[in-house]
Amino acid sequence: MLLDKIMTKDEQKILLFIVIIGFIGVLSSAIPHFATSKNAQLVADSLKTELAIPTELLFDINIVTVQQLASIKGIGQAKAEDMIAYRDANRPIKLDDLSNVRGIGAKTIEKLRPYFFDSEVNISVITATTTQLIEIKKMNINDAKLSDLTRVKGIGEKKGEAIINFLQESGRIKNIDQLLEVKGVGTKILGDIKEHFYGDEN
Repeated sequence: MLLDKIMTKDEQKILLFIVIIGFIGVLSSAIPHFATSKNAQLVADSLKTELAIPTELLFDINIVTVQQLASIKGIGQAKAEDMIAYRDANRPIKLDDLSNVRGIGAKTIEKLRPYFFDSEVNISVITATTTQLIEIKKMNINDAKLSDLTRVKGIGEKKGEAIINFLQESGRIKNIDQLLEVKGVGTKILGDIKEHFYGDEN
């Protein structure tokens, strides 16, 4: 052998040892890189799967917008508009009620289902909440407290106190327009007040 001619047996052993150590070093540096690449691919594949399948119900059929509907794959602007028009004319509805819309079949309903809450419980809650909001939206100005007044846009503590003082001095007011007599209350603020309050006779 060539090595026998130029190297002693001990030198050959040392060379073999160095080659083995070098090979192990190259292998050990390659394994983490391979593992990292593999892990990165697994994470990427996992994210793709998660993004492809909705993990939670996003919309409620009774409050979803045209834009939100149209953003769902396979539902265009025209279909979305037809569904919203039907919903607004028949609210509250359930998702399956959309089958009454022309051009919306069972296949489309199933395509929508993963994106929506669809239960009678939710509908009753929405209906009750909406009714409650309508009921508490307005109150008699004569019964208002400072905290009630300051929720109106444009009314801070100072202006709210001025209105309370006016009510205390004037007694119960019949018409909300009487608040124009309060310094700092103009027609714009009065318009905002009317969204929340009324007088004894209006």
